[in-house]
Amino acid sequence: YTSLCSKNNKRYLVASLPQILYIDDEFDLLDLAQSFCREEGLQVDVTDCALKGLELFKNNHYKIIISDARMPQMSGYDLLLTLKKDFNFQGHFILVTGDDGLLDKSQLQHYDLVLQKPLSFVKLIDDLKEMLLNPKK
Repeated sequence: YTSLCSKNNKRYLVASLPQILYIDDEFDLLDLAQSFCREEGLQVDVTDCALKGLELFKNNHYKIIISDARMPQMSGYDLLLTLKKDFNFQGHFILVTGDDGLLDKSQLQHYDLVLQKPLSFVKLIDDLKEMLLNPKK
């Protein structure tokens, strides 16, 4: 669970359990994202496969899912539909893409955020903190 702490009039997130799951078939990107998040006190589980991501979700209902748009076994959009249908996922969903020209524009409304590769980890961290502070109702 996440709690808020204050220090010098600033709010900080303290996560004791991972609330974020990042799924991408690029290992280097997962490692970098996990390192940046850890430095900011955010616990992130990572996996390189959408099917493994679904297995992880069964055991830990994450508040935020970050997913690559194109992966070998399942697209980010198909992953989101499966999470909503099979697990009643109500959290934030961030789609990461290397080419937004390939995105189906009719699907954009389903994502809370679409980020372009190469990722700005500073922006990603800011977005994650904002989403954790403002969960979906």
